[in-house]
Amino acid sequence: MLYLIIAAAVVLLDQLSKHLLTRFLAGGSAPLIPGLVRLVYVENSGAAFSMLSNQRWTLIAASSVAIVLILLALYAYREQVGRPACLALAFVLGGAVGNLIDRLLFGYVADFFEFEFVNFAVFNVADIFITLGGIAFLIFYLLHPGQKKEEIAAPEGETPEAKAGSDDAAD
Repeated sequence: MLYLIIAAAVVLLDQLSKHLLTRFLAGGSAPLIPGLVRLVYVENSGAAFSMLSNQRWTLIAASSVAIVLILLALYAYREQVGRPACLALAFVLGGAVGNLIDRLLFGYVADFFEFEFVNFAVFNVADIFITLGGIAFLIFYLLHPGQKKEEIAAPEGETPEAKAGSDDAAD
């Protein structure tokens, strides 16, 4: 439940930022951090870096599948993957839902953060959470590949199965 609340907070933050910046920036731009980040309103009909532009229904389908898979993972595997991985998935979930809302309502995603010091894609709050959550999940997965929560907490050399076997022998 906590992870759904976190995801909902990400969606709220994303949608609020898009609403405000769309309203105040439409057709214009403004420096956010001079020399680093500029606010500029862009309607992106594609995915990251405008890939699959004008493929609205493909992107809606892919986002919907990803959202369902993340929800299933949070429900069925939360004990196995642990809290850090679930928090990362909640960030990705919130960002995916935020961008899906835009695609469903408008046919595009409103982007507005632009780096001034490098040629990079314009992005939004949902994209930030998707990226940070994805990186955090990968880092956690690489540091704990295929390990269950109990295996991480078990003393060195003692697996939960070995402990269960020794308990049976004592009976």
